Amino acid sequence: MIINYINSAIKQFWKNRFFTTVNLVSLSVAFFIAYVVMVYIMFQFSYDKNHEKREQLFLVQSYLTDFRKTRMKTAYRVGESLQQKYPEVITSTRYHHYWKSKIIHQNEEIQEREFYAIDDNVFDVFTIPFLNDINPKGLLIDKNNILISEKAAEKFFGDINPIGENLKVKHKGKEQVFTVRAVFYNLPENSSFRPDFLTNINFSLETITLLSDENIHTGIIDNWGGRDYYTYLLLNKDCDHLEFQKKLNGFIAERSDSIKNTELRLVPFQTMYQDLFLEYEVVFILLILGLLVLFVASANYIVLSSAISIKRSKEIGMRKVMGAKPLDIRKQFLGESILLSVLAIVPSVFLYKIFLPHIMPILDIPIEFFNNRIFYYLPYFVLLSIFIGFLSGYYVSYRLSHIEVVKVLKSGFLKLSSKSFFRKTLIVFQLFIVIILISTVFGVRLQMNFGQNIDMGFDRENIILVNFEDINLGPEYLANIKKNPSVISAAAAMEGPPSNSSMSYMVSRFDKPEEEIRLEGMAIDFDFLELFDFELIEGRFFSREYPGDYETTILNETAVYQLGFKEPIGKIVAHKEVIGVIKDFHFHSIHYPIPPLNIDLTKNYLNQIAVKYKSGTEELVREFLQKEWGKLDSAGRFYLLSFDETLEELYSKEKTYANIIAFIAFIICLIALSGLFGLSLFLIRTKQREVGLRKLFGASIANIQNALFKEFSRHVLIAFLFATPVSYLIISEYLKIYAYKTPLNIWIFLIPGLITFLVVLLSVAFYLVKAAKTNIVDTLKEE
Repeated sequence: MIINYINSAIKQFWKNRFFTTVNLVSLSVAFFIAYVVMVYIMFQFSYDKNHEKREQLFLVQSYLTDFRKTRMKTAYRVGESLQQKYPEVITSTRYHHYWKSKIIHQNEEIQEREFYAIDDNVFDVFTIPFLNDINPKGLLIDKNNILISEKAAEKFFGDINPIGENLKVKHKGKEQVFTVRAVFYNLPENSSFRPDFLTNINFSLETITLLSDENIHTGIIDNWGGRDYYTYLLLNKDCDHLEFQKKLNGFIAERSDSIKNTELRLVPFQTMYQDLFLEYEVVFILLILGLLVLFVASANYIVLSSAISIKRSKEIGMRKVMGAKPLDIRKQFLGESILLSVLAIVPSVFLYKIFLPHIMPILDIPIEFFNNRIFYYLPYFVLLSIFIGFLSGYYVSYRLSHIEVVKVLKSGFLKLSSKSFFRKTLIVFQLFIVIILISTVFGVRLQMNFGQNIDMGFDRENIILVNFEDINLGPEYLANIKKNPSVISAAAAMEGPPSNSSMSYMVSRFDKPEEEIRLEGMAIDFDFLELFDFELIEGRFFSREYPGDYETTILNETAVYQLGFKEPIGKIVAHKEVIGVIKDFHFHSIHYPIPPLNIDLTKNYLNQIAVKYKSGTEELVREFLQKEWGKLDSAGRFYLLSFDETLEELYSKEKTYANIIAFIAFIICLIALSGLFGLSLFLIRTKQREVGLRKLFGASIANIQNALFKEFSRHVLIAFLFATPVSYLIISEYLKIYAYKTPLNIWIFLIPGLITFLVVLLSVAFYLVKAAKTNIVDTLKEE
């Protein structure tokens, strides 16, 4: 029986191969999109499952009560002090993560991001498997030892056994030779803790001191206000971490009279990634789009199968005469639907092979994550295909199993009602989805363009931003830049606009000292404000003619207003005299409102240089900047970006997600609109008698076309009327994440409706013309 069903299904697939192809392509693309979304979501929720003690492990964070801000790092002694004081703490470990250390190999400096100076008890906390079952305990006690990953061993030693070999590490001018003592397996990509190099914690004491301002850091070990180390606690299994956290209130203040604004917070390691880094909005949107693409593909199958089924009326009638029951008919059509759905897995796998290597890097998922689990996921994919096939075929199988045999055999033609409420609802809902998606993509794109083209409040033309590591080389490099005749001006800053990071502190209002505001800071060198042509409202800019300007500050308009100043010049803010007020400008992205800002003059940590060049000389200036940096002794990594490129980079992540969402929306629209071919075929076949009668009474082809166009247009109009308010709500909700929003012009909603209307008309035009030209005698005879 099953073999007969399969043979019958294959014959029908071949007989209606155009519609089969449309359905197969729709389902294959839908499965591909749905699978990618599913893999992305599963990856996001698979983090940190490789560590055996994850349920007892907690990250200790610093909570700055004044700023209401959380920082992931703590002072050096936090972990060991908590362990000594509280019996709930089994052990603790800490590490300093170097993002930009260099390994000197064969006279070449290779920058590495995963270099950790860590406590030697790290293996009691994290699960790190070693090659050849080496016991690593005690290997990190010697500060000259280093442990490396498989990846690092292959990169620097190739086929040579690395054990006992030397590695020279350089960080901020400090060089040290380490001896490789063990190699550990690469930790998975979905692990928050993923080192390639492990060395003794003492390395950090020396390098952090080199990086620190000696006026602030009198000593790393005893500095309870420092935030240089990631600290983890391993708690007893029966310890309630929320109750335990209450005991930590005031822990830092008890150890330092000068630090009253820092509390400790615990984050469960097993949910740390989801709690701190996962963008749930993106996951939710991708999940909705994945479900929509499956729904639209299923709806297509229903519409197209309804159109095809008209040709199968005699077959169904004869089967019923021969004794087939409605259940048998349903089994046949459900089987065809499920078989087609399962067959769609094959082309979807080919789509994986072709596109997965390009998609996974965009989603920041290692392709190995899927390849290593393909057999694990395959049963889920098959079950999903069967489920979609069942849903897609149920409606058609139910309708066809209940046709009246006498009418079918008498006319030889199955007349499914063109007024089917379910089918019309399905079609309108597809159009409803299409219009919403097009409107939403338009709204997102418009906001992205608005953000990149907004008036920033200063001159951004012909500016290159040079970002570099080695701050000690900044003054020499800046002096060399200014000698170039194509350079109009050059100035340095700790970090200038645009930026999403900030320095901030609480300051009392001038008019209401009992109230405080959060004041953000920007640290610059001379000439920086003039280079960007910031508008000075009153007072003056910093000047080399005033040696005391290092003890002064400049405010923006918002700071003046929120501090309650009427005449700010000469007032004292954060122990510095106000010498000027500048017009508000966008320091951050447009997600954030313009903050109250004070601008200080500094000589320290200037690791960005803004270069204003003569129009038409950008390429020459870029080549010059790279060449001059290469001349400097021991120059570290640096990169050049125009201001517009920097601004684009600021929005790069959300732009990537916007492109992904737009791509999926485009696919959904294509699948939905392809179903309109089935819609046009179905409706025209049910109206063939009406067309014949109209022609018999003298109606022209144009009149017939106009009458039929009205019916199709009605579907689009209903969908548009329902979709417009929903689109407005969705776009308005999306724009809430921005402080500065694009105006919602009416064309954002009208154009998607017009596009859908035109595509619908084009998709049905061929069948309308064909129906209008049908021979009257043949049509009436068939009816």
